[in-house]
Amino acid sequence: MSINAKRELTEAYLSRTNTEPLVGFMVGSYYPLHRYAGARGLPQGLFTPGDLAPAAYLPDYPRLYAQHAACPGNLVWSASAFWGVPWLEACLGCPVEADHVTGSSRYHVLFAMAFSLLAISFACNLASEWIVVRSRKKARS
Repeated sequence: MSINAKRELTEAYLSRTNTEPLVGFMVGSYYPLHRYAGARGLPQGLFTPGDLAPAAYLPDYPRLYAQHAACPGNLVWSASAFWGVPWLEACLGCPVEADHVTGSSRYHVLFAMAFSLLAISFACNLASEWIVVRSRKKARS
């Protein structure tokens, strides 16, 4: 199927005028550290920006495109930045760990920050509820 035919099918899907579903396949592992050969250079555990070598990932893209092109389906394949790194969290300074056993990376600091924000908002809501109840009692008397 040509790229123009795939584009037309995608446009029809996005405008909700498609007459057939869009179907695509992924060959190999879904997990990015297993999918990208360039990720083999990442150390197990914490890694820093210096551990990422962009040139190591370049051979992965023609290989991934060839895998996609060999499969049936009508989805367009598009290259993207290596999605095995939580980029936003890494840019915010959260330490990121590579786990080559599971094939993915993770960050823990953000979860701790989210839990802290949850606890703070719960305490603020509890305090505001207490203030409202107290002021209503004073207004009645």
